[in-house]
Order: sequence, then structure tokens, then C-alpha cells
Amino acid sequence: MSHNLVAQNKKDSTLFYYKSITELKDVNYIGKSFGFFQKKVDQQLLAGNSIKAAYYLELIALGQFKMGFPYESEVASVKALKLLDAVKDKAKSNDAKGRLSNQLGMIYRRLEDFENARRYYNQASELNKETKDKIAIITNIGNTYADENNFNKATQTLLSYYDDATSLENSEIKATYFDNFGYFNLKIKNNRALKEMEKALKLRLELGDLSGLFSSYRHLSLFYSDKGNRTKARYFANKVKSLSDSIQTPAYQLEALALKLNLENNSDFKKYIDLNKQLISEKQLRENKFAAIKYNLSRNEQLLEENETKLLVSEFEKEKEITYKWLYLTLWVLVIILSILIFIALKSKHREDRVREVYVTEKRISKKVHDEVANDVYQVMTRLQYEESSEKEELLDELEHIYNKTRDISRESGTIDLETNFSFVLNDLLLVYETEGLVIITRGLMDINWDTISEIKKTTIYRVLQELMTNMKKHSEATLVSISFKKNKNILEINYMDNGVGAELNRLGGLENVETRIHALKGTVIFSTKIGNGFKVNARI
Repeated sequence: MSHNLVAQNKKDSTLFYYKSITELKDVNYIGKSFGFFQKKVDQQLLAGNSIKAAYYLELIALGQFKMGFPYESEVASVKALKLLDAVKDKAKSNDAKGRLSNQLGMIYRRLEDFENARRYYNQASELNKETKDKIAIITNIGNTYADENNFNKATQTLLSYYDDATSLENSEIKATYFDNFGYFNLKIKNNRALKEMEKALKLRLELGDLSGLFSSYRHLSLFYSDKGNRTKARYFANKVKSLSDSIQTPAYQLEALALKLNLENNSDFKKYIDLNKQLISEKQLRENKFAAIKYNLSRNEQLLEENETKLLVSEFEKEKEITYKWLYLTLWVLVIILSILIFIALKSKHREDRVREVYVTEKRISKKVHDEVANDVYQVMTRLQYEESSEKEELLDELEHIYNKTRDISRESGTIDLETNFSFVLNDLLLVYETEGLVIITRGLMDINWDTISEIKKTTIYRVLQELMTNMKKHSEATLVSISFKKNKNILEINYMDNGVGAELNRLGGLENVETRIHALKGTVIFSTKIGNGFKVNARI
């Protein structure tokens, strides 16, 4: 089964300890890798990432299994599965569940619980869809039948996947399949046994797989021993012994020693090995049985304590429930009354605010019409009474000027289109002010994602630019206006600059409106101007 999560990381400590476990090349680092990945588990649990925490537990379980600690490996595997059970996105967790089910199958096989082993292997097969994973699992299922000396069933189980295994790229899975298939054929006296085992050996030599080579050399030693070629049998047994010394794991060393002594044909030793296996098997059964008894006793004690506690607090809880019931009812009534009062107050305040806003708007428009339009109309009417007809053309120009003022006032007070792309809305606003003698340049306007900006902010930005452009048109005599837009995180920055005549800074009128609007949104605005040196504004919202 593959482990891709860490393999994709950069060359760092994680990758180093990952290889220490998966490749088993230097056993001195395996113990350190357990501590390293346990810290990773704790970090991911604190971060709330159950999938990564389960993955690091899976690596720990794999290393413990390879080092010959099946019970510790079982505990780590089950913890990882429990973490994955809590993950809602099953598509993300199923791959890891498949690997862990396969791992538990291998653990129960080593503990000679073959029924449970096959149950977990089949569960892993259902969760894995890739051919290489299917072959790894089917190989493991075949091993359980071989452990029960049912080599015909083991051979048949693997044979159905032979063509798929042959088409795989060079890998540990492919080598394991052919090594086991060859060994099973040896047991049923099939002549293809040696060919398959040698194929597996060649693959493992190319991969540098120590635990795989241990298995290949052991099977070849057994093959030649079965054929009566004791020289070659001893040669491969010595290879097994050499590898066990390198790996330095008791399980490997014991297996290598048993293989070498078996070649001596010592009947007493063989009897000793058989009896020792029987004792180990009985010990494992007792441990499993005692563990179950211990669990059941612990559970019963817990249930008794829970029942006693429930009886002791039952009466007290009833009395407390009645008290709390009346208290909660009183609180609910108070909350409802308070909520109604707050709602009425807010509604009244909202109505007052809207009336005040309408009043301020009407007052502003009325003043503007009086100051800018009514006076001009009056002047034109006066001139119409006393001017000659030759002056009619000039009067028409003045009437057009008054019309433009009226249109500008209407635009300033009109509805803003917030549904259209706001970049185009602002661009259209600025184009209205552009004339033959005035160039308006914008930067960054189209780069802003206006969908992330609220409607109230967009309305403020529109009105602020409108005020600035109107102020420029009236007073600055500018020929060039530059407006830039820049967004940094949640702050929108607008920089306005013109090359007009400048003026003494006076915040009354339009500039006061600009300042008020921006401060209402908790923004900042800085005006900068000198006579003869243009006008600048920096606004942040």
C-alpha cells in the first residue's frame, strides 16, 4: 500500500524519518522516527487536522509492525481509524482507511487470528480501487491461507491476479506477489516455483528492500533444501543471517537462526521449534482472552458506578429541575419584554434617522438650487428685460450653463447604479467631467474586485469622487487629473491629484462633505494643496 502524503514534501526531517520507516535501511533511526511522528500527531490534533494526525499514526503503526511489535502497532492503527471515522468527507479518508485496514489484517495474521485478518483485508480491498493496492491485499489474503497450510487455496487466490501483477511497474508490491506466488507453488510441487521466486529476488535487489530480500533469501533456502541441494540452501540461509544482523530485530534474528539450524536435520531442534511455536500461540490466545475479560470487568464496574451515581442524584435533580424551570420561565418573560422594548426603540430611532436624513438632503438640494440656479435664472431674466436682441445668443449660452448646473445637481442627488460592474460606473462618472482642455487618467480602477466591497462603501466612494471632481471643475482650472485605486487586504486607498491653481485649504462645502462621508465609515482622508501647486487627496476606507 502506498503512502503519498509525506513523500510529496520537501527534503526535510519528515522525509528522512519517513524513509527510515518505509525503507528500513538504518534501524538506529526507527526509534527516533516514532518520537518524531508522535510529535507530529500531537501538533495536528491541536490544529484540528484529523486526517494528517491519522496519517502520522499510520506511519508509527507501520514502523512498529516492521520492528516486530504487533500489539503496539494494533493500538496505533485503531487510534488512527477512530480519528478517520470522525472525518465527514469520506472521499478524503477512505484511502487512509484502506491502508489501515490492510495494516490490521497483517497484524492479526501475525497474531494467527486468520479470520479477523481476512475480514480486514477484504475491507481494505473494498476501499481501494487501484490495481497495485488490490494485488497487495490479495497477496496478503493468500498468505493467511498459506499460514493455515492451505497452499492450494493460497495459489488459486493469487493466480487470478497474475496478469495484473506482471503489468505493474517495478515495486515492492510486485516483488512480494511473485515471491509468495513462487513459494506457494513450491508447497504444491509446481515446477514454476523457482522462476517466480527468482523474478522477485531480481526486483528486490534493484529496489534495495532489506525486509523483502530477507523473505526472498529465506524462501530460496527452503526451496533448495526441499530439492536436496544443501549447498545452495546453506548459501541462502547465510544471506538471511547476514540480513538479520543488519536489521537487528529479534523476530528477524530468530527466524534466521531457525532456518540455519533446520538445515542440520536435528530432530530434537525441530521438535523444540514446534513446541516453542505452540507455546507462543497459546500465550497469545491467553493474552487476548485476558484482555477481553479485563475489558468486560472494567466496563461492568463502570456501569455499576454510573447506576449508583444516577440513583444518588436523581432526587436532587428533580428538585433542582423544578427550581430552574420557574427561573428559566421568569428569565424568558423578561427577555421577551426587553426584546420588544428594544425593537420599538430601534424602530423609532431608525424612523427619526431617516426623517433627519431626508431633511438634510432636501435642505442641501434646496440651498444648492437657490445659490447656483435661482440666482443665475434671476440674472438672465433681468438681462432679458434690458438687453438688445443682439445679446440673445449670449443669453442662450447662459441658459445652457444654467441647464448644466441643474443637471449636475440632479446627478449629485440621483440614484447610483450598484448592480452594474462598479468599475464601469465610476469610469462613466469621471468621463462626464472630461473636456477638450482636461485629461482624466485612472490607474488600478479595473483591478479592484468591487464585488468584495459593500454597497454603502461603493456609494461613499462614488459621492466622494463626485465632490472632488465638482470642486476641481469649479475652482482648480486643472488640465490634468490623476486618480489611482489600490486595495490592500480590507483597506481601499484612493489617491487624487490635479495640476490646478491650488488654494488655501478650506474644508467648507464639498471638502467638508468628503471628510464627513469618509469618517462615517471610520476611514481617513488627507488634503494637500498650495496656491499654484495643484491639489492632492489621499483617502483610505
